[in-house]
Amino acid sequence: MTPDRLTLNFCALLAAAPVVSAPTELIDNGRFRMTIPARVAEYAVLYRSNDLVNWRPVGIEQSEAFSPWRTLEDSVRRKQRGFYKVEHYSLSAPSDSDGDGLNDLQE
Repeated sequence: MTPDRLTLNFCALLAAAPVVSAPTELIDNGRFRMTIPARVAEYAVLYRSNDLVNWRPVGIEQSEAFSPWRTLEDSVRRKQRGFYKVEHYSLSAPSDSDGDGLNDLQE
């Protein structure tokens, strides 16, 4: 069963797809950070792509803190420009976003 997801695309992959902007920043050593609204019973995965075709997970936020915000960051300083997107997954049906055989919450 595919988990219920909402994809926030930071670039339009399809003409009908909305472009959503979230507060972003480059932190101390050039790493990328983004803050998004928290969603109850879900966790968020930050993906990065150089070509809008091949996406790789680079960050995950699964805390259930009482904050209304979640902060995701790409922990590697990138030398190339790239694109980011965020996908939300249900905590009760976690995904294996990196394809290593373990779901995101087991890692």
